[in-house]
Amino acid sequence: MKRWCQVVAMVAVCTTSNGCSDNVDSVFSRGNGWLEKGEYDKAIAEFTTVIELEPTLASAYHNRGFARMSMGENANAIDDFSEAIRLDPKLGMAYTHRGNLWTYQGEYEKAKADVNEAIRLDPKDVLAHTYRGNVLTILGQYDQALADYDEALRIKPDFAIAYTHRGNAWFSKGAYKRAITDHNEAVRLDPNLTYAYNNRGLAFFTIGEYDEAIDDYSKAIKLEPRSVQARVIRGNAWAKKDDFDKAMVDFDDAIRLAPDLASPYYSRGMAWVAMFEKDKAISDLNKAMKLETNAQKREEYQRALELFKSE
Repeated sequence: MKRWCQVVAMVAVCTTSNGCSDNVDSVFSRGNGWLEKGEYDKAIAEFTTVIELEPTLASAYHNRGFARMSMGENANAIDDFSEAIRLDPKLGMAYTHRGNLWTYQGEYEKAKADVNEAIRLDPKDVLAHTYRGNVLTILGQYDQALADYDEALRIKPDFAIAYTHRGNAWFSKGAYKRAITDHNEAVRLDPNLTYAYNNRGLAFFTIGEYDEAIDDYSKAIKLEPRSVQARVIRGNAWAKKDDFDKAMVDFDDAIRLAPDLASPYYSRGMAWVAMFEKDKAISDLNKAMKLETNAQKREEYQRALELFKSE
């Protein structure tokens, strides 16, 4: 989430015209300063002070929500955006950000309602178009999603985020080469956009271009050294190349970083299968099944385990 905040600083300002009195202006400005520096905990403290002084100031709730969203405190952020909207129903950016968070929470209809309202209030809101495209992609409405990404890029042609998410929509449609083209443009525009490398890496992996996938995931890990999924999929790519030593390093690192996540155990288990290490494979696959919360994936792990045991 932090990277989105660095790219698009959709935060409110404090002025006497929007209800901000002179005695809280300096505190509000300090809060925005901390936001710009990525010091979100300090920003939250400043905006909390503003709210104590001006409890009906919608922009303070919005900006505190923005800081909380940037720290991954999604539930608290939703509460702040909701209060901002209650106080100022025309604050479009609050709908935009809350809509994005509803998507993360799996509340897709709420997400659509919020971004629709944001676009109604400001048809040139590039984030709202992008976020709506994300919801539509998840719902399998790819053509509508592509139309939203296209509109975002018409409004802001250098918007790297929209390119990589449009790439995801192309990926979901099975148009992997077009997906890669969009991800290429995203990283050209923003060489530090970590998830563009992750997204392009997955596209490369899917079409069997494992060296390119490894290169992209290595770049992603360099940008975000604690990335777990990048290590898992890079490990899978190493395994596809029969380089199991490097694959195991990635899987082990992923497990060290996220010992309660199922996917690293599953991937390591499947690598043990390929190496004919039956006991180790069964142990990891059992562990993956115990940790997995998604019923469909748990069934997939169960089938893999039963198939291996029967051989």
